[in-house]
Amino acid sequence: MEITKEALNREIERLNGKIAGELEQMKHYAEWIMERIGDPGAAVNYGFSRSIATIETTVREYLARREAFREILNSMEGK
Repeated sequence: MEITKEALNREIERLNGKIAGELEQMKHYAEWIMERIGDPGAAVNYGFSRSIATIETTVREYLARREAFREILNSMEGK
């Protein structure tokens, strides 16, 4: 099966969308945590911190995959 430039570009765009969505979710979690800093009545919810860590890992994987696709695309264009 041959990989086309168009397919690589679509996959890169799909990953860009996933990265943006994950970062937006991370932003919401971080804002929720920041809003409660200093509030003695606020319960600490470590679930949000764990979720942020999970998102970080996921985004790193997406970034690595996107970079690999870009390298393949660049090598195809060099031919």
